[in-house]
Amino acid sequence: MRLHLAFFVKRVGMPPTTYSPSKWTLSMANECLLYNANNLRKTSLGNFIYGGITYVLNPNTLRTRTFFESWDAGLTEQMYPQLNISYPGFGTFDDWYHLVQPHEEFFNLPYPASWKVPSSVACCNYSLADLFNRWWVPGTKVPVSGMLVSNPYYEIMTIGNVLIPDDLLYVMLKFDNVTYTYAPDKEIGLWGTRLGAETQARMKQMGRPIIWADELNTKMIIDPVANGLANSKITANDVTNFMKHWSSKMPTPLLWAELVKSVPSYMLFEYQTYDKRSICADIESNPSNNVLGIDGDGDCVYWITPTQPTKWECMNDGTCEQSTTLNNKRALFDSKQECEATCGNSKWSCATNLVNSSDPDAKYCVPNSSGSYLNIKDCESDCYVSS
Repeated sequence: MRLHLAFFVKRVGMPPTTYSPSKWTLSMANECLLYNANNLRKTSLGNFIYGGITYVLNPNTLRTRTFFESWDAGLTEQMYPQLNISYPGFGTFDDWYHLVQPHEEFFNLPYPASWKVPSSVACCNYSLADLFNRWWVPGTKVPVSGMLVSNPYYEIMTIGNVLIPDDLLYVMLKFDNVTYTYAPDKEIGLWGTRLGAETQARMKQMGRPIIWADELNTKMIIDPVANGLANSKITANDVTNFMKHWSSKMPTPLLWAELVKSVPSYMLFEYQTYDKRSICADIESNPSNNVLGIDGDGDCVYWITPTQPTKWECMNDGTCEQSTTLNNKRALFDSKQECEATCGNSKWSCATNLVNSSDPDAKYCVPNSSGSYLNIKDCESDCYVSS
């Protein structure tokens, strides 16, 4: 906590009071920064130590609302004094090359003793060549040199919260429903589960694709149920054949191999690489196109931002935004004026007794035309009690 407090206050300029309450109000959370990581090692899944669902954010929508770091914020605060450099600072999508040198120096530091890394794991042997080979040379294994063994990313911060589905490019789901070593009480696989089915339905409704994978370096499959892709070749038969495996048995490496073998080539997915950069070049030139990667036929995989007029949605901070997603059940208003009349310009209420909340005492203020508070400040001063 001390390291992250130093980061937010000293580096980003947030007030010290940000970390004072033991519980935050919703408006405080809206103003915070959100930790994200890039897929530096070109893995088939996200960092599933945090769970089996990975949200892949859309660089098209977040381009002006993110900044880059050379490494993990907390570890940078802890370890940069070991380097003969000043604090490395931040970067953007257009200006981040100055982070490469400190990134490489961080990744070649000895492992902290508190990590208890076995002596058999070599340190200080990281090279950018490991990444280039992984991204450009087919068959290269996922690298684990230097600090790639842990926290293998340039950390990327979103300024304020992200919007779902507006800022979502696609979702990655872990297939195998096994108990993970670091979370012995959690089942992190999604295949054949209620949560997996709910995710399929939700992504289909939001128009966002799903990519399935089993391990960090396995094949990847486009989910035909969610689909959501432009010029999709997926058929109703593909959906039927795919879902035949859903409840056949508990997921195993064998079942994953059978599923990979059973799907058509256009349902297999891979990332873009330098040698195949021309495949999506023309499609990426259109800002309405949101590119994921390439399918097994060598065609670009993407979806198109809806261009037709959409309705307006009341956000939790009392502002109104035009929805970018069709069939958004929260976008109820035909105009910004209509939205504002019943959103933040109207009244607020205190939401309590939240279903499925991890904190039974959780409360927050929301815009509500039938609420008893005239503004969010009055609502939070009464609804929320710091403890």
